[in-house]
Amino acid sequence: MGIPHLRWGERPFAFVVVKEGMTVTKDGVLATLIPQLLDGGSPTT
Repeated sequence: MGIPHLRWGERPFAFVVVKEGMTVTKDGVLATLIPQLLDGGSPTT
């Protein structure tokens, strides 16, 4: 999802929904998202 940004026009914004019984860390989220963002932000699935 993109949100307005004055300098770049738009910037990425994400919601993380944690399933019951699961845990999420900042490092885990970044490890998942950064490769996609570096590849132009295009999901592979």
